[in-house]
Amino acid sequence: MTYKRGGISISVYQLDGFGKNPSLWIGTDEPNQMVKVASFGSKYKADTFCKWLEYLLGINNDEQAVKLE
Repeated sequence: MTYKRGGISISVYQLDGFGKNPSLWIGTDEPNQMVKVASFGSKYKADTFCKWLEYLLGINNDEQAVKLE
């Protein structure tokens, strides 16, 4: 999942060949930069984090925040 506002994004995904579980990445469009900031213990924990993040950010109610899949 990727959540984006303006040129800043938060992503939760597993990069092929880079770890066995999903990771948390933050980054910017300019200069196209992503930084790994955490690893999740399982896909379930990553999904739970995404659900809480959507709740905290009000993704369903705030049209300025965009969820990309």
